[in-house]
Amino acid sequence: MFLNKKLRQLDKKITSESVSVANDSQDTIIHVKVNSIEQVMSKFNYDCDDKLNPEFSEYLRDKASQSSLKDNLQIDIHTDQQMNGDEVSNAIRHHYAREYAVAKKELNRSTRFSLIMLLCGLVSLCLTFLIYSYDVQYFGLIMEIVAWVFLWEAADR
Repeated sequence: MFLNKKLRQLDKKITSESVSVANDSQDTIIHVKVNSIEQVMSKFNYDCDDKLNPEFSEYLRDKASQSSLKDNLQIDIHTDQQMNGDEVSNAIRHHYAREYAVAKKELNRSTRFSLIMLLCGLVSLCLTFLIYSYDVQYFGLIMEIVAWVFLWEAADR
């Protein structure tokens, strides 16, 4: 956070470079200059759904991460060559739909693992209290460590 007004304005200008927000419509526009079709479409993956060039995809992801989640993203591709707009649009949609599905699957798997570890940690913590009630100190200490490890793994994910 900058205290000087000029530094705040400069910071806004730097962070909003090449991503402009339209008037009041909550649209974020990403402007891209393309010289050839190979900059957008991969020349290797032509027949499958993932036709997007990895560098182009990474550039779009970086620019989209600067916008708010509420904003609608619009990509303006400026080029001198003839491109099929539907093919490019479908390639972008398919690429990010696949990335979304992979991220969602990983999040579900991680959440499930955390819940299992939490349950195991709570069960072992209850067993620890039960063991301490019977005055077995060494085994209770071991169960305490086991409970701590399970609970730590649940929180770590």
